[in-house]
Amino acid sequence: MKSMFTLTRFARFWRTVAFVALSAFIMVIGSEKMYWYIQGIGNGGDTAILVTFYMIPVLVGLWFVARGGTTLAGMVLAGAAFGWIVEGVITPELYSDGPIGPFFPGYFAGWHGLLSLVTLWYLFRRWAVAGDRRTLGRVAAGLGVFWGWWSMTYWLPETIKDPELIEMGFDVGVWPADKFAVYALAVGSGLTLAHWLIGYVWPERWVPTRRWTAISVGLILVVSIPVLASVPWGALKLGALLGLVWWASRGRRPDEATVFPSLTGRPPFANVAPMLMMPLAAAVTYAIALAIRPSDAVVSVLSFWIPTVTVAFGGGTAVVWAVRRRRRETARFREPVASGRVEPAVEAATDKTP
Repeated sequence: MKSMFTLTRFARFWRTVAFVALSAFIMVIGSEKMYWYIQGIGNGGDTAILVTFYMIPVLVGLWFVARGGTTLAGMVLAGAAFGWIVEGVITPELYSDGPIGPFFPGYFAGWHGLLSLVTLWYLFRRWAVAGDRRTLGRVAAGLGVFWGWWSMTYWLPETIKDPELIEMGFDVGVWPADKFAVYALAVGSGLTLAHWLIGYVWPERWVPTRRWTAISVGLILVVSIPVLASVPWGALKLGALLGLVWWASRGRRPDEATVFPSLTGRPPFANVAPMLMMPLAAAVTYAIALAIRPSDAVVSVLSFWIPTVTVAFGGGTAVVWAVRRRRRETARFREPVASGRVEPAVEAATDKTP
């Protein structure tokens, strides 16, 4: 009996590791591969190292997902926390606009948060489980157009001649359309396969226990030492941002439903296949842009400044909305109930699935 119990715990542990790793792989697509296409596909070792590093912010993101109930506001806040850990712990980019600058927190909440966690991880999974292939295909195609359009940033002379990118071994320069198409299809196929596989290890419940909280905090402390050592006030800015997300969900009832039970299941491959519309649309958009070949000034405005400002404004606005919305949601749970029972409206809300 004892050996069976130990075997069960062993299997459960590795199932959890696989779930976190696949989640990290999915978010790496949005946070790295869709923008930094000049990195190339790389080999399996490079991808494994990248996914391993991303498992740290993903653990934090999942902790906040479990705190965020079943609503979109909770997902937005979890995505923001994930983005701030990526750029505030793995790299110091979060602090580039100063101690109280709002630009980069908004930008990374939009890029890593709304794109990687909310859309590629949560919404894609939700539509695949529900069998909503039409919505999944349409959104994937729209993201593909954005991906191909965004990629023109690396056509700019200052990017092609960037010594830092060259030193890192990136494949800078204007890629031909067929080369970009192969890259996009490889990345998109990986995303689709990961969404199909994650159904086999998706947890029915994910509770941020003390053990997982301790693991997350411990890993962050170890990895963040060299980053925060170079930015003395960085810990205060990162702490304030994460504290805002924690405060927004502070009044959550322990028995409030989370998104995990509603997203369990093993959807057939046909339900995840519409995700392939994303690399196809990206390849077509890139090819059309390459055929037109706008001037550098036009590319700078269309492919750099407009997306950058839009993502930053959209991310910041989404966080403000999510904080206010989540505080209203958790306020229901903080109100005393004379009868000692949960109010009907609250009870219904905890049973609601996305």
